Amino acid sequence: IDPKPTRIDVGLPEDKLIFATFNNSYKLNESMFECWMRMLKRLPDSILWIVDDNPWATANLKAQASKLGVSEQRLIFTPRVFPSAYLSRMALVDVFLDNYPYNAGSTASDVLWMGTPMITLSGKTFVSRMAGSMLFYSKLPELIAHNFQGYEEIAIWLHDNPQERKRIHEVLLQQRLPGNAFDMTRFTRLLEERYYNVSY
Repeated sequence: IDPKPTRIDVGLPEDKLIFATFNNSYKLNESMFECWMRMLKRLPDSILWIVDDNPWATANLKAQASKLGVSEQRLIFTPRVFPSAYLSRMALVDVFLDNYPYNAGSTASDVLWMGTPMITLSGKTFVSRMAGSMLFYSKLPELIAHNFQGYEEIAIWLHDNPQERKRIHEVLLQQRLPGNAFDMTRFTRLLEERYYNVSY
């Protein structure tokens, strides 16, 4: 992991709350994007840091933001970078916004490993429950929403409570320790026990 950059280094404002979503652009949809824009309108001191995946997607997202009454200046696009730089930048994010119905998978794991608070919306399908499963086993079910309104309210709560963001950060760092969510040896043993105990 590279040394942590400053916000100025990566073109972020120093006086705003940073929401981020680094999902591939093909995962995004109108309903989720509208939810994010409602959040930005309710929280004028926030911005959305988002991947500049390709010029067509970026232009469409800017146009949609303007259509929904949000200045495109509040969307800050970042190019893809090497994994070591990407992980170090996670420390600059106040709240990571997971996507729905196609949740982040490996990205969510990276986010939580770096101790960044993440909000997800869980549905009924496997791909809409991946991030929620990670949060559940990280002992943070309060960050799992089950509808867009709930998702939005969690974001407002985290915006208004920096002490909660700090607490969540500490909880996530604890998950790196043996016996917790990121303990792959423990996970393997528990999975093996389930296999051995299956009856046919």
